[in-house]
Amino acid sequence: MFGHRFKEKHFTHFDPKLVPVNHGAYGAAPTCVVDKYFSELRRDFSNTDRYLNKEQRQVYEHSRDEMAKVLKCDPKNLALIANATTGVNIVLRSFPFSKGDKIAMPSTTFSSCASTVKFLEEYSGVEFLIVDLELPMADVDVLSAFRHVFETHAIRLALFDAVVSFPAAKMPYVELAQLCRDFDVVSVVDGAHSAGLVPVDFSVFKPDFYTSNLHKWFYVPRPSGVLYVDPKYHNTVQPMPIGHTYYSPKEQHGEDLLLEKFSYVSSSVFGGVASVPAAIEFRKNVCGGETAISEYCFSLARKVGDLVVKKWPGSYVMENKDSTQSTAMINIVFPIHNYVSNFDFSSGQAFSDYLKIALLDQYNTLAPIQVYKNKVIVRFSCQVYNELSDYEYACEAIHKTVQSFFQKH
Repeated sequence: MFGHRFKEKHFTHFDPKLVPVNHGAYGAAPTCVVDKYFSELRRDFSNTDRYLNKEQRQVYEHSRDEMAKVLKCDPKNLALIANATTGVNIVLRSFPFSKGDKIAMPSTTFSSCASTVKFLEEYSGVEFLIVDLELPMADVDVLSAFRHVFETHAIRLALFDAVVSFPAAKMPYVELAQLCRDFDVVSVVDGAHSAGLVPVDFSVFKPDFYTSNLHKWFYVPRPSGVLYVDPKYHNTVQPMPIGHTYYSPKEQHGEDLLLEKFSYVSSSVFGGVASVPAAIEFRKNVCGGETAISEYCFSLARKVGDLVVKKWPGSYVMENKDSTQSTAMINIVFPIHNYVSNFDFSSGQAFSDYLKIALLDQYNTLAPIQVYKNKVIVRFSCQVYNELSDYEYACEAIHKTVQSFFQKH
């Protein structure tokens, strides 16, 4: 059902020369959802006064309600936003910290979110502690690392991933949220790689705050994301930027406060918001549901791991002993010493930058290649439009590009 024929039918807007193995970076939406996105923009631009004054809020509320059904949560606890980085900023920059409050975050925190925490340290006097995670790690060891920090420090808030971006690794996010509750620590889950990739069910998952992109794995065009807020924080959390929908936390407000705050923050376009129901319908009725999507993508990722290890002698799949961290993204430890005997890992950024541009320009493909803990890691993403031959091609392209790098350097 899935694979290249599926791509030819449902992702017709793709560049035919593209060999896409990097879905996790920016995502991709099927043609029917892209069409909905642009039709909504045309609807807006044809009569903007009518759209923004009469129709936009209804579009937002309908999309929010449909997404709440997917996540199994009360729609009043949900807001649609631009992306997960925005979500983390919304939460952290409107949280009522006091000077000296401590934030715990893992060493694997996405750089934009870590920068937000550093901003708070410099501007608000908040302190932060790093929970050192050295991937791959067993889930029990991840939990133990956080528990140790909670037991030895007075932590106000913990920021952690549902799925680490690079190296890609699923975290025990449900258990971490519960651990935070056990220690009276506010939990903020950066789920940038979660909705559409791993199960998110708020009937069992109990964070204080959670945010996810919808463009990465849920087939909604950019910009599109979601923010979950526990009811006790509805009064506190504020949109970004602060605008005319600011509601003072010192006052009492209506029961659907997130709708009032987030449905129209400022002048924008709402094609992404309007596309959410179309993405849900595509996933359910065309793809056959969440299980069908995840089974295909996760299975393909395992096959990709087997393939690449054979193509690159000396490489291996980066995974923990329980095989719980790989998803539809899989990490390969690249055999860099097959190409050079004394690779300077401190020059990893220049190496990555060269490969990125060369792969795009010469081969119309891209997989993130970065240095992590003195290893060169390649991250492949698998999606319903992929087949194993895509990764055979990408492997050969990476091999040739690495060779060319060392010939020039």
